[in-house]
Amino acid sequence: MISSEISKEVLGRLTSLGFQRSDKPSSYSMANSFKKALVSSIVDIDVQVINSSRLEVTMPMSDYLNAILTDFHFGKVRVENQIKHLTEQVNGDLQAAWCVVTTYYACYFMCNEISRIAGKFITNLTEEDQTRLLSAAQAGTSSMFNIDGPSSFAAMASQGNNFNEIKLDIIKTGARPHQVAWTNVSSLINPIKVSDKHNTACQLLKDIVSSSNDRWALPSAIRNEWNYSAPSLYGDSGTDIGKNFLSLMKQGSSVKWASKIGIQPHENNRVAALAYVYDCLSGAYQLIDGRLNS
Repeated sequence: MISSEISKEVLGRLTSLGFQRSDKPSSYSMANSFKKALVSSIVDIDVQVINSSRLEVTMPMSDYLNAILTDFHFGKVRVENQIKHLTEQVNGDLQAAWCVVTTYYACYFMCNEISRIAGKFITNLTEEDQTRLLSAAQAGTSSMFNIDGPSSFAAMASQGNNFNEIKLDIIKTGARPHQVAWTNVSSLINPIKVSDKHNTACQLLKDIVSSSNDRWALPSAIRNEWNYSAPSLYGDSGTDIGKNFLSLMKQGSSVKWASKIGIQPHENNRVAALAYVYDCLSGAYQLIDGRLNS
């Protein structure tokens, strides 16, 4: 139910950017990726420098949609292989910490692809990419922008001022691409409304992926703890704390778990919540992929 509502929200936003089924590419090439389109001398783009870390880029709608669908197509390989490795780990009775980290990256990859279709995504640009992009800026303004090495950028698409045009707000994220990814998906989930029957589970998902919620840890915070700051979790303590998480992953029962009233964010439930995020995102991702490729 919640996965279905996420997919409707995302596909609705894609439609609002002008997508029609005829926009689906007949074939895919990395030469048509978003990054390539952004710095291409062939694609007609206009660049305005807003400040030292922010650009406003306008490009034809057809080029934008082709680029986004191309990136989604090639991103599918990474998502599917991550899920394959995760399934093998969970079924192979691997220690919980390995499964937690693998689950996080599966969620992160799906989070990025889902948000990409909705017009909110991260793109990485080299110094050369940034220089080429600025070559399309209005005369005398490119020096306002600070190029300080390869950088991650948050991009947000909206309809341009002219027909068949997309406007992109592109802002440097610093060293926080994972936080930006969860902020993007949170902005897609927050507007969702469901029936009373599913409200408890839906609100829990909103709380888990919200950076403003101080009770539940962001998925990226769980990743940081299990992968970096607490190596002891790869031992007996992690096996104990991750027991509920692994049970939910094996049984596919996280939605039922999330529907219980009064779930508290103690450390066992905080990591178990990652299984729930995984189930919601994987369901939404499959629905979106199916709709775009039907």
